[in-house]
Amino acid sequence: MSDDRFSRRNLLAGGGLTAMGLALASCTSGGSSDASDTTKAGKGAVPAKLGPPETDTISIAIGNPNYASQAPFYIGLDKGFWKAEGFKNFSVRNVDQPIQTVVAKGTQFGIDDTDATAAAVSKGTPLRMIGCDRDRESIIMALGPGVKSPADAMGKKAIMYTPGTRNFAVRADILKTWGMSDPAHQMQIVELSGGSDAWVQALLSKKVAVSAVFLRHIPMLTKAGATVLPPKEVNVPQEAIIARQDFIKDNPNTIAHMFIAYLKGVQVYYDYNQFDYVIKLMKDNHFEIPDSFIEGHPSQVEEWSNNGGFRMAEMEEFIHEMKQDKLVGQDFKYQDFTDFTGLHQAQRSLGMGMWPPPSDLGTFTKYNLL
Repeated sequence: MSDDRFSRRNLLAGGGLTAMGLALASCTSGGSSDASDTTKAGKGAVPAKLGPPETDTISIAIGNPNYASQAPFYIGLDKGFWKAEGFKNFSVRNVDQPIQTVVAKGTQFGIDDTDATAAAVSKGTPLRMIGCDRDRESIIMALGPGVKSPADAMGKKAIMYTPGTRNFAVRADILKTWGMSDPAHQMQIVELSGGSDAWVQALLSKKVAVSAVFLRHIPMLTKAGATVLPPKEVNVPQEAIIARQDFIKDNPNTIAHMFIAYLKGVQVYYDYNQFDYVIKLMKDNHFEIPDSFIEGHPSQVEEWSNNGGFRMAEMEEFIHEMKQDKLVGQDFKYQDFTDFTGLHQAQRSLGMGMWPPPSDLGTFTKYNLL
C-alpha cells in the first residue's frame, strides 16, 4: 500500500499525535450553486446549493510524513484554497494510526488504507470512506548491497509490512518471483519506526537485507549499490479519505468545501509545469527532499487520484481480495463503507463529472464474476 506506515491493521492501537502548525489568518466563503434542487447519481442525491462550512477549523490525520503525501494540502495553504472555502484554520497532523485518531475525534478527517477502513467499518467502527487519495500502487522491493541471491537473504532481517496482510503478500510475491519460496519463514520480518526513509537507511547500512521501498528511493538505492527487484504497478484505490459518520451527517457543507480546496491542490500537484513550484514549496516548509527524490517526483504524482474517486472495477477487485483475506464479509460492497455526497458536490462545483457512483453499478459485481 502507501508508504511510511508499517502495521496499520491494529486499527485501535495507540498512536501519538504531532501537530503541524499550519494556520490560516482569515475566512471567506466559497463554493458554487446550481439551479436544480438535487442532482441524482445512482441511488444518491447531491444537494445543488452549497452553503458555508459548518465549522471554520478542520484538520486531517496522515500516517505518511513524507513531502509527497502532504503536498496537495500545502499547495492549498500557499494558494489560499482553504481560506477561499471558509476555513480560518487548517492543519495536517502526522499520526501513527489515522483511523484511531479520527474515531477519537482528534481530527475531523484522515487518510488511511482503504482495506483497513473497510475492515474497521465491517466491525462496526462509525467511519466512512468519503473519497480516494492514492489510487495506484507501486510495489517495490530492494536488496541491500551484497545481497545477490535468495541464499544471501536467508535468515536475515527484512522490512516488508506484517505477515498475513495484503501489504506483506504483494511484496512476498516479488520475492517469490526472485526465487524465495516462503519469505515469512525464510527471513526475520521486523518493524522499524521512522517511515520508509529510515527503512532505506537500514538497508544501505546492512542492518536489514531486504526492504520494501518506494519510487522516490530508487535513484538513491541504485547509486548506493543496492538492487531493486522488478516492481509491480497496480491500479487499486489504496488510500481512503475518511470521516466519522456523525461528522458527515452534521457537516455536509464542510466536507464539500474541504474537497473543493483539496482537489484544487491536487490539480496543481498534477500539473507538470508546477513540479519546480511544488518541490520549492515543500522545501520551504522544512521537508527534506534529496535530489534523488526530485528525480522520482513525476512518477510519484501519478499515484494520486486526480478527482478524489476511483474506478468501480478496481474497487470490486480490491474488495474481492479483502473477502479472500477475510477482512470483510462475502456480501460486502463498497457502498457499505462509503459516502460520496460531499465529494460529488465538490466535483460538480469544480466542473468535474461526479464519480464514482454512490453504489456499485459495475458489471463484475452485478454478474458475480469475481
